[in-house]
Amino acid sequence: MHWVYLSLAILGEVFGTTMMKVLVDQGQEEAGILLAISMIVLSYGFLSQATDKIPVAIANAFWEGSGMVLIAAGAVFIIGESISWLQWLALLSAIVGIAVTHLGYHLQEKAA
Repeated sequence: MHWVYLSLAILGEVFGTTMMKVLVDQGQEEAGILLAISMIVLSYGFLSQATDKIPVAIANAFWEGSGMVLIAAGAVFIIGESISWLQWLALLSAIVGIAVTHLGYHLQEKAA
């Protein structure tokens, strides 16, 4: 269940940040700010539940890294922003880092 909480924390942050930008672009700055704050509060609530079983360093790395990649994808595919090939390469590097961190976590769990 702790991975479900972490996934919900990530999705909350991604939704709040992406929709904030959409609402601000539509001239609804106050609504965007309120939505973003609400989703961050909810996201931290889920993150706190996840860290009951997942070490905080691992949970935070997943939360930040996955959030960054998903927010960038939302910016490109939903909002229509563009990013350079170097930024795509950096996002790919982040995905590899997340995968290696995940593998290390599971190898450590098996060894314990």
